[in-house]
Amino acid sequence: LRLSGNLLGDKAASGLGAGLRANGTLRVLTLAKNRVGDAGAAELAAALRVNSALVKLDLAANQIGDSGAAKLFGALSTNRSLDGVNLDDNQIGDEGATTLASAVLRADTALEVLGVGGNAIGDAGATEIAAALRAGACKRLRLLLVGGDALSEAVAAELLACATAPARGAGVLHERHGELAVAVKGQLSFITSKISLSIYVQPDPNVRSLYGSYVSSQR
Repeated sequence: LRLSGNLLGDKAASGLGAGLRANGTLRVLTLAKNRVGDAGAAELAAALRVNSALVKLDLAANQIGDSGAAKLFGALSTNRSLDGVNLDDNQIGDEGATTLASAVLRADTALEVLGVGGNAIGDAGATEIAAALRAGACKRLRLLLVGGDALSEAVAAELLACATAPARGAGVLHERHGELAVAVKGQLSFITSKISLSIYVQPDPNVRSLYGSYVSSQR
């Protein structure tokens, strides 16, 4: 079900959440660019705690802050069907990133791809994410998109380092000026003050197709 760009708001998102609680067939829900805020996110999160059919959820470019993100991340920690979630370009800050690290990245969830890029996550939240990635509990996660102007070069390097640890055979995707650069077991040479990191968490010979599938699924 693709409903992007309809400016539905929290009330409609809450109604969709109520529907999801009883729905056992819907597998993809796209709600990008719909002015969904914390209230709508909370209702969707409540539905995700009981829904076992949905596998893809796109909430990019909405108005979800730390409170709504915390509800969603709490639901993701127990949900066993969702393997792809897009929360890019919302209003998630360090508090939300800390909840992401503790509730999702330190748990063995079903998630394979998670996008939280283009938010307001700064050094404090990114450091928590890096620590959680190093713990390696979220074993199915293959691609994590995180970044933005709020990250310092030092913390960006920390994220890159935890993703490129030789022991994990991981690599990094970094989108710059519309080009995709891939580093496997190595460090990317360019890090700027305006950073968009796509951290390739697990080794995968089809890393480019994995990223491409993520992008195409969110359009």
